[in-house]
Amino acid sequence: MGTALRFATSTGLICEMPETATTTAVIGDTLRAMPAANCIGKSINTACMPSFSDTAGASAEKAKNGALPLPITIAETTFGTRMTYVEVFFNHEYWGLYALMEPVDSRQLDRTKEGEGAPEEYSYKSVTPQSEPTEELLSQEAWGETLSGYELKGVHSSIDRSAWEPLLSYLELRDLADDQEFAEKAPLLTDQEGALDVWIYLQAVLGIDNRGKNMYYVSKNRGNTQKIYFAPWDMDITWGDALSEGTEGKIWDVGLNTALYSERVNWSFGDRLIELDVEGSRSYVGERWKELRQGALSDESLTEAIEGLAAQVVDSGALARDQERWPDSNSGQDYVLFTRMALYRMKLLDYYFDGNLEEYLGLGYQ
Repeated sequence: MGTALRFATSTGLICEMPETATTTAVIGDTLRAMPAANCIGKSINTACMPSFSDTAGASAEKAKNGALPLPITIAETTFGTRMTYVEVFFNHEYWGLYALMEPVDSRQLDRTKEGEGAPEEYSYKSVTPQSEPTEELLSQEAWGETLSGYELKGVHSSIDRSAWEPLLSYLELRDLADDQEFAEKAPLLTDQEGALDVWIYLQAVLGIDNRGKNMYYVSKNRGNTQKIYFAPWDMDITWGDALSEGTEGKIWDVGLNTALYSERVNWSFGDRLIELDVEGSRSYVGERWKELRQGALSDESLTEAIEGLAAQVVDSGALARDQERWPDSNSGQDYVLFTRMALYRMKLLDYYFDGNLEEYLGLGYQ
């Protein structure tokens, strides 16, 4: 029996998978295609993510240059994902450059599942913007695996309203009209520090595609209640990359939009925590930003990461091979400009997060 899938990295790692009936599913479910136009930016996102949301403290050293050795030891709870670049050979044919990523699944989230004794914890994946008003969702009678742009993940013997209750409670909180009630309930129903970390993260990486979708909402048992935790996913439209209507037969064009680097990424839940200064949210953002600027988001760390990834993907010839395999794909990046704009973004946030959040909240990408 021949080899169906063969992964090779620029560091010499080779992983082979024997041909099976599930080979095509592996390509669809485990490998996420990497648009070459922002392959460096997406890898930096996953390298920085442990600094924001890995509650078990996985070190940034493991994500040096955005590439993690395989096999990966998954932390107890990780609200995010990590990746390494691979070049894929499928039935001895070259298929190009891909990102091999950890799935945000029950194991990654350390989720208590049905029948494990403790109350079941739930994971909801936001795949499209919410399409119906929250008050309509609260009053509906039929329940299934999807709900107005959200997917209920995992295996369940049956699905009723109780499976969706943690998410419904969060949506009801998010949409509360009364500011005082919101400020009182938000720390009880959500991981407030985690939400603020996600808000900072989206500002830093310009996560414009994660404001109304591309987020996991995870309910975790905390005492006699469940809190919602947040985990971004699908971070390819970041660091100033933006979609525009395609030309020359392409569905989309992807390009660096430098105007975004002066904007605020408006994520409504995080915005409201800061606007109302819920339990000192503004102070938390300021102190957390200073901490991050000494570590994963320092000028030195970002510059080293970009240069290292450029060497891994460009100097190795992987990007050129991918462009030859997929000549119609969006590809190419001015990494000198990218570095300059990333450092500019950090300096901009240095100003706004040091006592000028009120001014920052007046900005907003539409």
